Amino acid sequence: MNKKQKCFTLMIMLIGAVVLLIIFSFLSSHRSRTLSEQLDEWKIHASGLEGFEIEQLNKVVKSNIETFDVLAKKSNQTIKISRIAGMSLVSARDYLNENQYNIESLFEAYPSPYPDAVTNTIECPKEFKPLKNESSTNYTDKVYYVMYASQRFTYGVCSKDLAVYKSIFALVFCKNKNTVYKIEYFIPNNEFEESKIKIVKSFSC
Repeated sequence: MNKKQKCFTLMIMLIGAVVLLIIFSFLSSHRSRTLSEQLDEWKIHASGLEGFEIEQLNKVVKSNIETFDVLAKKSNQTIKISRIAGMSLVSARDYLNENQYNIESLFEAYPSPYPDAVTNTIECPKEFKPLKNESSTNYTDKVYYVMYASQRFTYGVCSKDLAVYKSIFALVFCKNKNTVYKIEYFIPNNEFEESKIKIVKSFSC
């Protein structure tokens, strides 16, 4: 191989290396970010998130309060997480109380609009009412509800024909960071297992 051929071969190899580097950089920048990677960035631990890839990210900063919304999916399971940072202790408590009220009020009995009804009130059947669990440590306050949700991811479902998902709705307050997390996990009814709750149970700041 003469000098000219060697230079040509070297140039081809160099061009090939540059092209491969560009392709690798492009694929890396367009690779789906996993939910686990996002939580690692926030220094949050939670188990059971394998396979969830982020489909939507949205960040808003207003009056020194940063709100970060994430939507991730794995097959036909969906997780939504809202992270709200920079709140005062009072504001964080108000946010937690307001969200709990919004959930629990969906299942309260209300007066029947029909004067000839058998009962004076209309109430969601017991099997559709949410199961509530609360816990507190030195670092976090946590409350979660297990309940049914509709095809459109709405709560307050009180009939089998509308109960498409089993949902875990959780609120976690990280005391040492004044940061609140709202977690909504939707699992098709036929796929729900108690083990799914470990995502919320293991969620720690």
